[in-house]
Amino acid sequence: YVFENSTTSLAANIKNLSVLDFSQNKIIIEEGSITAETDLNKIKIPEIKFLSNDISWEGTAEVSELKNYPTLTYSLSSSFLNASGEAKKIFETINFKSSLSKDSSRINFKGDFDLKSKILKVSGTGKSDLKSMIGYLNLDENSKLKDLNSGIEAERFEFQKNFTNNKIGAGIFINLKNLSFAGHVMAENGNLDLKLENDNIIINRLYLGDGAGSIQATGNMLLDKNNNFKTDIVITNYELKKLLKPFMAKDIGNALIYANASIKGALKNTDSILGMCKWEFKEGNLGRFTFLYNIASLINRPDLKEISFNQGRGTFNLKNSALSSPESILMSNNVNLMIAGAVNIKGALDVTVTTEFPQQSPEQRDASSSPFGKIGDILTRGVQELFYKVRITGSIKNPKYTLIPASVDRVLQNLFTR
Repeated sequence: YVFENSTTSLAANIKNLSVLDFSQNKIIIEEGSITAETDLNKIKIPEIKFLSNDISWEGTAEVSELKNYPTLTYSLSSSFLNASGEAKKIFETINFKSSLSKDSSRINFKGDFDLKSKILKVSGTGKSDLKSMIGYLNLDENSKLKDLNSGIEAERFEFQKNFTNNKIGAGIFINLKNLSFAGHVMAENGNLDLKLENDNIIINRLYLGDGAGSIQATGNMLLDKNNNFKTDIVITNYELKKLLKPFMAKDIGNALIYANASIKGALKNTDSILGMCKWEFKEGNLGRFTFLYNIASLINRPDLKEISFNQGRGTFNLKNSALSSPESILMSNNVNLMIAGAVNIKGALDVTVTTEFPQQSPEQRDASSSPFGKIGDILTRGVQELFYKVRITGSIKNPKYTLIPASVDRVLQNLFTR
């Protein structure tokens, strides 16, 4: 202590400081140092340095109004992020506000903690990009998540916790801009309205769109040992190329897709996941399919290689880690395909493709466009001249194609159920 003009002051310099959390047997601060001085009205900390989780931090702090409403102001910086803020105790409440930043990312928040009721409340806004946020995660070097990116702006977020009964509530509304994968933009705009009620994450609304088309989803997931979830998805007038281009090298075309899907199950047990999707497209085309080249050679129809489908509809089911289709139909001016079968999570295939070739002039095609007209064609020209049936087995990487006889009764059923 130094007494000068009736003023009391104290200065301290602490080195080789370490902090251990005994409850978790974990070192919070591995090594640090603090320089501080006080006149008993306020405490100045002109230098703070410490190492935590192999990250070096340094900064300054001050605690003022010690006798009335103790107020802490601080500023810390590191390679991980920069932080500054204030905390003030007024009677039984601690009010605080802070700003966290890293490069172009920033979060501003404020809140209070009631010492009597032990309730914490936080609210704020933020701005970042998805790639930077994923970079904070300890992901595998080859993780595909690293290829995701999007501008993110949190219009608002709220968090509340009661430390007496451990009840938690939270909510966030995020705007997305140019959601992309590996540089390909999948959605120009979007937003996410998310809510947390104790152990239940609720998606009030996920929207992705480009003005003309949209993808919307709702759902929830429980934060339990199985992570049970349920999601409903509606796709309206959305360009299929935007969704699939980042994941496929083939010519996808410009088809506009409509779909309704529902998925539910446990994330930690993929075999329990059940899903159903009904889809349709009437505009644009699907581009060219590689498997048509193999079928074209098998049935000696080289024209099949150049066909692109301009209409289609079908159903997908997900069960026991296998994706199946009871029947999907792809249509073009020259050939129609009826596809049924399944592919499992390991890529094993068991799919049957039935081809229908009209082989008619436009005038003849109009005359036999009805099911009865097509039955006439079958009776006069024979099934094999109009229909071929191919079974695809093996795996996605190494498929095997087998030509099998077409069944007349199945063909007729397809005609009447369209």
